[in-house]
This record gives sequence, structure tokens and C-alpha cells, in this order.
Amino acid sequence: MKRIYIIPVLFILIFFIASCSNISLKTIPKSDFSSQSDKSTIKEEADQTNANAAGTMIDNSQKGNTNGNIMNEGYYAEAGEWIYAGLKDGLYKYGMDGTGYLKVCDDNAKYINAAGDWIYYVNTSDRTLNKIKKDGTGKVKFDDGIVAAVMVSDDWIYYCQSPTGANFQLYKMKTDGSGKVKLCEDKVGDVDEAYINLYGDLIYYWSGNDSIFSSIKTDGTGKKQYKRIYCAVIDGDWIYYANGSDGRKLYKIRPDGSENIKISDDEIPLPINVYNGWIYYFKETGDNRCKLYKIKLDGTERTELCDDKFSIYFGRRHGVIVNIVGNWVYINRYIADNALQRIKVGMDSTGKQVISTDEIPAIYKRVDESQRAALEKIAKQIIVDKLERNKDADVPEEERIKDFKIEEIRALNGDISNFGFSVEYSVQSEDGNIIWLAGNGEPGENGWVLGKLQFYTVKKEGSSYEIESYGTSPTFPMIEAENNIE
Repeated sequence: MKRIYIIPVLFILIFFIASCSNISLKTIPKSDFSSQSDKSTIKEEADQTNANAAGTMIDNSQKGNTNGNIMNEGYYAEAGEWIYAGLKDGLYKYGMDGTGYLKVCDDNAKYINAAGDWIYYVNTSDRTLNKIKKDGTGKVKFDDGIVAAVMVSDDWIYYCQSPTGANFQLYKMKTDGSGKVKLCEDKVGDVDEAYINLYGDLIYYWSGNDSIFSSIKTDGTGKKQYKRIYCAVIDGDWIYYANGSDGRKLYKIRPDGSENIKISDDEIPLPINVYNGWIYYFKETGDNRCKLYKIKLDGTERTELCDDKFSIYFGRRHGVIVNIVGNWVYINRYIADNALQRIKVGMDSTGKQVISTDEIPAIYKRVDESQRAALEKIAKQIIVDKLERNKDADVPEEERIKDFKIEEIRALNGDISNFGFSVEYSVQSEDGNIIWLAGNGEPGENGWVLGKLQFYTVKKEGSSYEIESYGTSPTFPMIEAENNIE
């Protein structure tokens, strides 16, 4: 018997699938994607927006953090002579030489932006957007909405927010909390991660439903879409990215789609970082493992930064991320589902240190037994319906699921409107790695790295519940489960 884990943390795994994963693409027609040299990779859409404010030219020297750090969850930021860090027991600041630690507040922080007299961050305990003065006074929580990514520039905050933890959308507001504007209707992220970059008068982001890399002006107009661009960071007049049309090799391309240039043949499974003329990236080495390298923007001086092999995925999460501040490269690696190890290494690959190994709170909980029975019926209905719909799919008979059992029902922060389940299953042949129930996937250290169609939200309609699925091609239509959940 094998085991598959299906969880509701939407954007994390959506991004695994379509932004930075090693999932096979054999079920997706090649005609859906542009070629490497095709300058029509950019699709401009009509200016349709809810924005009602004028666009703002972003002063990149005044941003609260770098694009590369925010792409890697923004646990570190630098401003002036200080480094600001989200550590295990609070938000800290310390000197560029790594000394003089001062606690700013007790909140566990990520997506940190240090701008002006303030630090802006997401409190990982309740996923809300906050700011606090750099001396630790004047803390403000903007509202109770769940926030997944933040970038601050001048007087504006750009961020992804949802009232419930699903269907995140892109917003901006003034740093004093006024002037809140929704910039587009796209779904752009989820509870643990979202991906936005700022450059010029443009915001770059990934839409949550199909993980298409897009840009939009700061006034919500001029939307563009880019095909087959993953793990990207905007730096200067270039987009540095993993090219999905060439085995996720490292490339750079102009924002207008011109000068698409290969930098390295290394395969890129995770978000990259760009800092001070260098690209920092994880090269896939096989067996769900990767190693950290840096390379100059022109593709020269490729250097291995440390000899560790990191997990690409750990359960539902990216297994490792990289932030760069001062003269140090900071690596956060998951060594268990609820354990995060923090490492730093010098930019010249010397001086590696393990900073700490921290327990982190779980983001989902087991469902109460009083709710389990009804949710289990829904979960079974999802699986049966999925298997029925795919009888004629291009899946070898020996790889079709023959039997299954629901093992565990879990919910995001105990909220049954966002639930997931683990499934024990068997197939005709134990040799097959591709199981259609979860799309394409590969075994990882802590379960399976999943493919498509594993994200579900329960919506109450009278006495029944509708199940909506978020994933990539092919889509799974909404189904109805006639079960009462108290």
C-alpha cells in the first residue's frame, strides 16, 4: 500500500505544481506553451480592474526588501546599518556584523519590509499584516484579513490578502492604512506563500488558479501574462527565471519578451534570489534533493556555496528557501513538518553556521470526530467522482487506483471550510510512480509530492455542501455533497 497526502493549503502546492516543481508535464499538451524563442510569450489583456487610483512609479531604492528575499518568504531584510530578522521567538534587529541583537517584538515575522521608521511584516501566528516602529513602539495591526505576501515602496504597501485563507487577491494601500484598492480579480496566493515582485510601475505576481506569471501596473491596468516562466525574480531590466520550455533551465528575458537568454543548464526547482550581481539558486540533484549555487548574471563564475543537500519539498512545503542580507546567505530548511533549521553561510562559501533549529506551529489540525464522518463522505465522493471522470484518461491500466481508504481528515487552523485528507490506496502494479488520483507526482521524504486537483474548499448551500477544487489542467468541476456538517 502507498499513501498520498492531500491538503488544503492552496497556493503552496499550486506553486509546487506549476511554478517551481519537478512534476512531469506529459499530460499537458505542448501546444499550450510557447517556444523558448517565441516573443509572443507575453499576452496583453484589456485593462479591466477594480482599481480607482492613479498608478505609482516604484522607486526601487525605497523598497522595504529585495524582490529576491520576498520571493523566498522575506524572513530577513536590511536597512541602513541594521538587519531585521524573523527568528523563532520574535522579530529582531542586529548589526551588519551579526552582533548586538535587539528584540523588536514577540511576533513571529515573515515578509519583512524595513522602510522609513517602520517595519512591516506578516505575523505568522494569525497571518495578519502589521507594522511596528524600528524601536519596538507603536505596533499596528491593519485588519484581520489573512495576508500572504507584502512589499512596501515609498508610501504604499502591496500585498495579497483573503478574508478566509483562500482566493487571495492583490491589493495596495497607503502605509497609514488608508486608500485600500483591489488591483485585479486574479487569485494570487494562499496562507503560507504568495509571490510578488515590484519594479518600475509594475507588480509581478502568479495567479493562484493556474500559476501564470503576470504583471500589472500599480493602478491596476495594463495586465500582461508570461508563459512558462517559473521561479522568477525581477532585477534591473531583466526577469531571471526557470524556463519551463527547456527543462526549467536558468534563463533571463526582457519584460517585453525579447532577448531570451540561457544562463545555465542547471535545473531550477525552487524560487531563486538575485543580489548584487549574482543569482542564488538551488540546483536539482535528484531524489527530491538540491544544492545551493551562485552564478553571475552573465552566466560566469558558477560556484557551489555549501555541500549540503536540501529537500526540495518537505511534505506540503518548499523544503528550503534562501534570503540574502549584508554579507551573508541565510538558508531556512525544513527538517521535519514542524521543525525549521536556520543556517547562514558567507557569500564566498565560507563560515557556515547553524543558527538554530526551531519548532514551528502546525497550520492545520485534525478535524473533530463529530465532523469527521460527514467530511469523510465528501472526501470519498471526491475520489470516486475523480476516478469515474478519468476512466477514459490517458493513464495506463496498471497505474489506476484499485482501492482506497480515508485515513485522516485535517483542516486549516481547525476550520472545516478548508479541509484535506490523507488516503491509503493500492494500484494494480506497485511499480508505477504516477497515480492519476493526484495527477502526476513523485515520492518525497514526508509522503508524496503531489500533482493536480488536490485542493478543496467546502461551501455551504442550504443543507448540502459544494466542493470546489483548485488545480491545474484538467480542471475538476464543482460537485455537490449532500451531507450535513454541524
